[in-house]
Amino acid sequence: MKYILILLILASCVAKETKLEKSTPSISVFDGSISKVLGCIFAPQECERIDKEESLKQQEQITKELDELDKESK
Repeated sequence: MKYILILLILASCVAKETKLEKSTPSISVFDGSISKVLGCIFAPQECERIDKEESLKQQEQITKELDELDKESK
């Protein structure tokens, strides 16, 4: 009886394997990157404008995230 109890205790302590599902990132070719490249090839002045707009958007996003972190820390 003691051996069965010890065996049950040890069996319950064994770590069970968990399957990790492989997730494939969704990759889309329709995100506008091809049109941006073609636009830069045929109209370089537009490429500069696009770069400035994207850098401003990224800076605004970074600022917003930092503001949210500041609010959380207070």
